[in-house]
Amino acid sequence: MMYYHGVDGKRNGVWVTLKEEYSKSVVEVKKVSDRVMNVKLEVEGMMINVISAYAPQVGCEMEEKERFWSELDDVVDGVPRKERLVIGADFNGHVGEGNRGDEEVMVGMVLWRFC
Repeated sequence: MMYYHGVDGKRNGVWVTLKEEYSKSVVEVKKVSDRVMNVKLEVEGMMINVISAYAPQVGCEMEEKERFWSELDDVVDGVPRKERLVIGADFNGHVGEGNRGDEEVMVGMVLWRFC
């Protein structure tokens, strides 16, 4: 099962893919923007929030970058501390000191919060 949100299908877009057995565990899907979404599941009595995020690349307007971080902050802040949180993201970070010679290498990240 895949949950996708994008605006025009050509630029940006985020998704969460789940094994079919978890499709009935989905409690809520929040499609915040074409860069941030949250899929909440209840698995064995535990609430799990899976956030998918795609940061703006170098060259995007500062307003778009600020909007992305604000949206991500709002979604993360909206997850109660008693619930689990998983963030799968492409933060479009360049690897290497000063990006010299490594301009084509990008960093993605998965963050977990399990209490």
